Amino acid sequence: MTDTTLNDKAGAVADQADKDVKDAGRSLADTADQVKKTVTEKAGVAKDWAVDRSGVARDWALDQSDVIRDTVQTKPFISVGISAASAFAAGLVLGVLLTRR
Repeated sequence: MTDTTLNDKAGAVADQADKDVKDAGRSLADTADQVKKTVTEKAGVAKDWAVDRSGVARDWALDQSDVIRDTVQTKPFISVGISAASAFAAGLVLGVLLTRR
């Protein structure tokens, strides 16, 4: 083989390698765009879900505060009994935990 033939083959191999690299780059860019699009869509769905759930949690908390306020106003002795029972249970748990070394 002559140097010209080797140079021609090397040039052909280099051209093919260059073409393959460009194709792989385009493929990689397309894949990255698809991943970006999917992540953006999923992030939007997650944001909408979080906003919706936070509204539900806020409504539940407001309802619970209304119920407690109503109970304290209409039945104050029940609320005192509930508070005393909660304090007793908390003290009991704390006492058990402190005695268990």
